[in-house]
Amino acid sequence: MVLRVALITSWTVWAVMAWWSAPRPAEVEQARADIAAGDVAAYQWADSWERPAASSWGSVPTLRSSGQDGPLFVWRKPDGRTYYVVLADAASTEDLYFGGTPEPPGPQTESLAGAVRASVLDSGRPLAGEVQPGSRFLAPVLGLLCLAILIGGPAPAIGTRWYWFWISAGVPFGLGVLAWLLVERPWSRRAISPSEPARYRGLTGFLISVAASIAVSLLSVLLDAAFDTWVIPESLG
Repeated sequence: MVLRVALITSWTVWAVMAWWSAPRPAEVEQARADIAAGDVAAYQWADSWERPAASSWGSVPTLRSSGQDGPLFVWRKPDGRTYYVVLADAASTEDLYFGGTPEPPGPQTESLAGAVRASVLDSGRPLAGEVQPGSRFLAPVLGLLCLAILIGGPAPAIGTRWYWFWISAGVPFGLGVLAWLLVERPWSRRAISPSEPARYRGLTGFLISVAASIAVSLLSVLLDAAFDTWVIPESLG
């Protein structure tokens, strides 16, 4: 019982941290104001967001950069919140890939770069650094711990180990892990005969995880638009 409560609490902490640190779109004026106020813990210039090739409930997009300033400016505040702006006048990186010379950055990009340099001179500390949320480390640790319990613990009753493996690994945001913690043995107090075969097999879990992944992804798009989180233009994804 204690272990179940600890794991569910850890999942709740991860969910809150992931929501809090999710990148939110902002305006150039907000970026300048935060830099001037010293309210920037770290920043990164990037070309685009790199979505993970193998998506899981703990994976987060990373930043892809060619070393130029822009067109994406991302910064993390000391309280852990992350924001980004898309600079329309940033130097294009397309020419770099085709052997050309990119156009020089425009006024918006130059003003942000100048604000960063001035802040570094005033504070004496570098601002460039990792902007990815620390919560991304909690999900893999929690997932591996649950996997160890699933493999080494008592045989599941509602579904086979493979069933719960696909549910836990494939359903986004750790909702599959949460379902396993809430309803399956060794967490359930229901009296179940050890000889009673599990009702659901691995193939069923795989199909459910695929369907749930599609449904949750569509729902997350609607929630992103409603709460202004992870609204990343397709051109930057």
